Amino acid sequence: MALLEEAPEVAEPVLTCTEEGCGREFRTKALLGVHRWNAHKLRAPKGASHHKAAAAKKAAPRKEAAPRPTPERKTPRKDGSGICGGAWEIAAELFVPSVSPAAAVAMAWQAEAAGPVLDKAVAGTVVDKVVVQRIAGKGEDARDLGALLFLPLAMMAFERNPALAANERIRKLFRRVVRANFEAIADARIKERKQEARWQAKAIEAGIPIAVIDEAGHEVDAIDAMVNDLLSLIPAVAEASA
Repeated sequence: MALLEEAPEVAEPVLTCTEEGCGREFRTKALLGVHRWNAHKLRAPKGASHHKAAAAKKAAPRKEAAPRPTPERKTPRKDGSGICGGAWEIAAELFVPSVSPAAAVAMAWQAEAAGPVLDKAVAGTVVDKVVVQRIAGKGEDARDLGALLFLPLAMMAFERNPALAANERIRKLFRRVVRANFEAIADARIKERKQEARWQAKAIEAGIPIAVIDEAGHEVDAIDAMVNDLLSLIPAVAEASA
């Protein structure tokens, strides 16, 4: 019986760790995987290039998300029915009668409903943004300005057509305007008196006299005396005052 020849020994494959600076050899992939996990914190042997890319990605700074734009707050639209209605009433009572008395009567009848209708019609238009909303935002300041301008315009209209002054509606509107001007004048005088009292209190606290005696022996306000003294330094003004 022929003797069987011994089979040659097959050398087990050697797996080398390809990470830089390592080079350790292992006989199985499992041992290599454990080594890579423990020594290099890598999960699977996918090649050196893969692990370098993973390390570079891990080291790269994270991009911060762009901040979301804050939505602009829209200012709520102010009610302009009072402004529109007032303009309609003024036109109906003062200006339209000289053109068409019949149209003026019709407009006067419509005046009560004209404000809301016109305000709704002009909402969002250029007229609304440029005129109505700006006036509505001024509040009492706009009312005072309207009264200031309306009074001389009404007087001009009365000069052209004196019969307008006898109209009951126009007289009521005119009375409101006169009262608004009267109130504005009163406010201005109160403010002036407060300013006068304020500077006098400051002068008394500082020990400065608020009145002086002039050359004629009369008591004169200290500010008026200073004004006269300063203007007297200008020869032309002094000659005109003499």
